[in-house]
Amino acid sequence: ITVSEVYGTEVFWVAYGGQVDETVMSEDVYELRPDYVGFHVSQSEAEMRRSFGPNSQLLVQSAVKQIDAAISHRLFRTFQVAIPGPGHDSFIQGAGIGSGIPMSVIDAAVDEVDDESIEGGTAIVGRRRMVAAIMDAVRDSNEFTPARNDEIARTGLLGSYRGVPLIQLKNSRDRNKRSYFPKNELLIVARDASKVGLWGGLQTKEGTEQFGWRWHYIGRRSAGFVVHRPEAARRIVDTSATP
Repeated sequence: ITVSEVYGTEVFWVAYGGQVDETVMSEDVYELRPDYVGFHVSQSEAEMRRSFGPNSQLLVQSAVKQIDAAISHRLFRTFQVAIPGPGHDSFIQGAGIGSGIPMSVIDAAVDEVDDESIEGGTAIVGRRRMVAAIMDAVRDSNEFTPARNDEIARTGLLGSYRGVPLIQLKNSRDRNKRSYFPKNELLIVARDASKVGLWGGLQTKEGTEQFGWRWHYIGRRSAGFVVHRPEAARRIVDTSATP
């Protein structure tokens, strides 16, 4: 899968009969190469026979959820690599949303990302702590009516900020209960800041060992990622909290 961007087209006003200058075009090409993400679960046939349906279904559902979480985590990590830290134009940090990171900075980030985007579709993405911090700062700013502020406090829902959706990520964890997404980071990102390539759907196989007594279920999916327009994203880190 390749991603290409062609740019550099210029138009010119000239007097009638004048010469229009030639445009020098440029093209950036990015290649997405697939990596596999997969799982392999097994259970003894004796245990499966006791309650094969519920046990097998639970194993399969858990494995598929972990695949989805791992793909989302890889995309998040790709943004972290593309916007590595202080010194990068798309990196913002401070101690607390609304204090160390004033809402005026968040406002500017939303505007800048939306301006850089060609396709639009800007969103604010993060775990509950960071999304809630946005809502708290908005509520405390008295920008809404008291009734609206009470509703935000009661429901914990804002929905959107400055016309941009607020998306709360589920706190998915690996087998060691380590969170896939840091709780102190927020992404303000346009749809065309990155591309995700998925080569087909989830491929699975299952069966019992030919000379054994265990049932196996194996699955994998191919995916590739690129953040080719980091200027259409902002990575915000709250230094007052641990990841």
